[in-house]
Amino acid sequence: MSAKMTKYAVLLLSAGILCLTGCRSEIKEEKPIAPPPTKQPEKEFSGKHEAAASGSPLETLAKVTSGISDNPAPRARCLNVNKLIVPENGTGRFLSSDCFVTRWNILGPFIYDPENNKAAGFAEVVHEPFMQEEKDLTGAEKTANPNLGWQLARFESSKYPGEIDLRKLFKNQVRYAAVYAVTYLECTGPMSSLILYTGSSGFLKIWINHKLVHTYNQSVREGKWDQDAVKGVKLQQGFNQIVVKSVSTGGENWNFYFRLASENDLPLKFQPE
Repeated sequence: MSAKMTKYAVLLLSAGILCLTGCRSEIKEEKPIAPPPTKQPEKEFSGKHEAAASGSPLETLAKVTSGISDNPAPRARCLNVNKLIVPENGTGRFLSSDCFVTRWNILGPFIYDPENNKAAGFAEVVHEPFMQEEKDLTGAEKTANPNLGWQLARFESSKYPGEIDLRKLFKNQVRYAAVYAVTYLECTGPMSSLILYTGSSGFLKIWINHKLVHTYNQSVREGKWDQDAVKGVKLQQGFNQIVVKSVSTGGENWNFYFRLASENDLPLKFQPE
């Protein structure tokens, strides 16, 4: 092969190598396009407490009611609130489940020894303060016992309309104990001369807007609705704070009932908010 042809062949070979190198460089630098990240669906609120609450449920409730006044405005997600429906003329007297308050914030159980109360009388246990300032409980207080906190309980599924079945709530694990139940009634205007109907299997105390309106600590009985009637109950416009103290007396049942009626004995209804 002549020198001229050899030189020409070398030039062709060099050009081919450069071409391949350039192609290789382009392929190396080209990056595939990544698909956009898939957005996770937002979780719907279906629990008893705030879906994005930080800390314990009790701390969440405390935040809602910080600086609570005589006429509080709690959030429905954190405290049970019931809108009061005034009966219209011609409303029947037939009782249905919505004639009872069945959504409560429950604190307990506070265990007590019945033997310690024999000297003063067993029925006096209802006056024992398991929490300070019982009449002012908001449904958000902390307790000295870290294992006790407020529960948002709803009792609509009970086999007896209106029954607050505490044995079922605590899975029948306690015999002698007390609980506090707090709820709020929202009224569009002030109401007076109402009738409070209640009943219980154990001892009972009821406060409305910090005032004691009813106490039962007589003989042990089977809890049924309308066992006790209290006339002249008043509610204010806005939110009304209801506190119930229920004390189990060791029987098979542990329950209470709470409803209101107008002056002419027409049942009021409650719509959960």
